[in-house]
Formats: sequence, C-alpha cells, structure tokens
Amino acid sequence: MMVITANFLAVALGGIFDQGFKSLTSDLVVTYPFTTSINTTIQINPRQLAVTGTFAKDAEEHWLVLNTNAIEGTDLPAWVTEEFYFLPFESDLGNKSDLRTSMTQGYGGSLTCRLLPRGTLQQIDEINMGVGVNVTLPAPDGGSLRCRNTGGMDPLLLGRGTRPFAVEWVRSLEASNVSDQEAVQACSSLILASWGRGEVAPYKYINGTVSVESFATMQSETTIICSQQISTGEFKVTVDGEGHVKGSKLIGELKSDDPKIFNQSTTVGNFTAQLATLFGKPPSSGIDSRIMHNDNSSHSFSQFIGEYLINKTLSDPTTPSPSFVDVQHALSMVYKRFFTILLAQNQDTIFVPAGKVRRSEVGKLESLKPRMSMDPVMFYIAVVILGFQLITGAIIFASRPRCFLPRFPYNLISEISFFHTSSALSDVSGTANMGSAMRSRHLRGLGWTYGYGRFRGSDGKKHVGIERMSLIRDYKEAMHGRE
Repeated sequence: MMVITANFLAVALGGIFDQGFKSLTSDLVVTYPFTTSINTTIQINPRQLAVTGTFAKDAEEHWLVLNTNAIEGTDLPAWVTEEFYFLPFESDLGNKSDLRTSMTQGYGGSLTCRLLPRGTLQQIDEINMGVGVNVTLPAPDGGSLRCRNTGGMDPLLLGRGTRPFAVEWVRSLEASNVSDQEAVQACSSLILASWGRGEVAPYKYINGTVSVESFATMQSETTIICSQQISTGEFKVTVDGEGHVKGSKLIGELKSDDPKIFNQSTTVGNFTAQLATLFGKPPSSGIDSRIMHNDNSSHSFSQFIGEYLINKTLSDPTTPSPSFVDVQHALSMVYKRFFTILLAQNQDTIFVPAGKVRRSEVGKLESLKPRMSMDPVMFYIAVVILGFQLITGAIIFASRPRCFLPRFPYNLISEISFFHTSSALSDVSGTANMGSAMRSRHLRGLGWTYGYGRFRGSDGKKHVGIERMSLIRDYKEAMHGRE
C-alpha cells in the first residue's frame, strides 16, 4: 500500500506547480485625440441635383476594405466592429499585447427600409433601357417631397438573342424641385435599392422593318427606399495595443440622430446625405451599379457583398425578384459595416481634433505576466497521501518488534549475507546432496551450537549473522533474543 500511494504522490507532486501567464490589471490614464463632435460640411450643386463634396479622403478605399473583410475574411480596421466605430483613446503605457479598457463614444449606422409599390422602377424607353424612379414622401411640415433618379443601360451588353436579364441599383435620390433646399437635403439622405428582372429580344419591327437590333422590357422588380439612422452611445471598450477591438459593452442607452454629436456647421441631414452619396458609388475599377447582366451574380458592388453576408443569391435572372425581407437584410448588413469602416478610414476629417488640451479618463491596463501557480486539487491530493503515509508509518514503527534483523531475508542474496563469512558455512560444506535429516545428524555430530549475533568473520570484519556460539559476543543477549 505504501508503494502504491508513493506512486500517486509522485504524480500529485509533479502536477502541483504550473508555470504560465497570469492576467494582471492596473489603472491606466488614457487621452482622447478627438472630441465627440462630427464636423463635416456638404456642398449641393443645384444643377446636377447631387452632393458634390464629401468628407471621404478616398471614395474607394472603404469599399475595398469592406470587400476583403466580408468575402476573404480579413480583419476589420482598428476601433471597428461589425456594428460600431469607437472613438480612439491613447496611452503611453503597456505594449502591443496588453489590453486596454476605457469608456469611449461609439457610433453606428443602420437603415430603416420600406417596400415601394411594384412599378416604381419605371421603364422610360425600350431601346437604351432607360429607367427612372419617382417617389413622393411626406415632408416634416405636413406637405410632400418628390424625389427621383434616372439612368440608362445598354441591352447590347447582353449580346444577341432573347434571354432573361437581371439588374441591381443602389443609388441616392435627388429632389425634383431643385429650388427647395429642404427637399434637396431630405432626398439626398435617402438610399434607393432595386432588384429588377426583364427580358431582351433581338429585334423590333415597326411597319414591317427592323427598327433596332435589340430591345428590353422590365417585367418585375423589388424596390426599397431606406432612411439612415446614426446611433451613438457610451461604451466600455477593450482593445489591444494596435486598437483592434477585443470586446465592447454598451453603458446606458443608444441615441438615434442625436443633434448633440454634430457641431453648428453639420446636421444629421447633411452628414447622411454624404453617406448616401458614398454608399451609391462603387469603386471605379469595380462593377457598375446599374449594369444589366444575365449571369447569377450581382453586378452591384454593395449588393454583391450583401449576398455573401446573408449567404443567398438575389441576382439570378431565372428567378423572380427577391423578397423584401432578404433584400432589406442584405443591404442593412452591408451598410452597418460600410458605416463603421468609412468612419475609421476618415476619422481625422470627420471628428473635431482635441488639440493640445485633451480629455482624459482612468482606464484599465491588462497585462499577461509569467507566474507560478498551484493546482489546488493536486495540492490536496498530495497532502492527503502524505498524511496517510505519515500516520501509517507511525503505526508500523510503533507496532514493530523491538529486536529485528538488520536486513529482511526477502531474497537469496539477503539470506547468504547472514552467514557467508561464518564458520557455520564450513561446517555444512559437502552436505549439498544430503537431506534435511542427514544434515541435522551431521551438525549434531560436530558438537557445535549455533546462534545469531555479532561476530568477526573470516574476512576479519565484524558482521551480524549466524555463527558458532563460542564465537558470538553477548551470548546471553543472543539467547534472550531467540526466546
């Protein structure tokens, strides 16, 4: 039992201590390089009915980042999650692997969409496949706003022959009345998205003669119009040394279109108008957002990404127009990431710099340091085994006989050691072939008495073992031990 428990004790002692990394938390002072105010301006060109200036330093970079993140799975930029952008904070302490936690302002974008009646995407002409949208919306003062957008597509891009086609749009809207500045800004803030289905025919006859090489007709479409909401709130955010968000928690409530986050030169309307313009502009080297196609992959950049995010194909010309639920879900997911990435790419042109006097807060620095730790389970097992062995050993020691052999005769070598230098060894010489009775008579004939005790052996050294009694010291003690 003692041997078995000793094996368990060795395992327990080996598992008690473990060297690893332990998280240590300390206070950290952070500063904010930007204020919470959004400071952008908008420029309206009444003749073109469009926003001609935006805060974006590059109209394509955010789309490329969004594309690689959604399709190839690359990391999001610093201070960004899939739904929120967080105002950065800075600290001089810690290294890149340490985590920093502090309160900061979060900004998110979302869409509220509604389905427009079928036929809203109207076909203007068959030859160039011109299409137009006219939408009447309620105005804040109780009146109405008229918004529109037009565009043309070439059916010859699909080649010759009768075949079905699909078309996708993501565009901002323009005011029908250019002199109404309220209508111009309100329409510019809206986002129009449409998924159309149609058919291209090779020829059209007028009075028996061929008028055009091909013409197209729209047969169905799903068109939605979306307004934008800017959500803000205070978050407890944890980032690494490079600003990549590791966790976030909303403190309090989110506020939608809070005017307090915009300074005097910026309003919710002119900021969302710039967002709508940028959302409707794909990269110049990418896919035209108005092109007709007869394959089953969307040729609109944002809708192409949206299909990846919801894992559905919404642009197959052989299928009916997609449902409102699917298109709203896809467009909303794209917009959320578009918004956060756009703010991260242009934060120094959107937010007001803090200047030399920066706002500061006390945060937390979480560092991983090498530490020795003790496993409590292994510790208790080792203590129990040691206690058991201590008690068992004390019982065995207390109950052992007072006279005991210097070594236990567990094996042949141990037995031989008791008489290998003794004269008794020569007395039994030549008795290997005798039986026990004959050997006893032989020894009685020699006339010696044998006992156990200390003696000087044939090698001249002192031994404890079996020897002729006359050669054993303390005979009486030896005899008493035998009794």
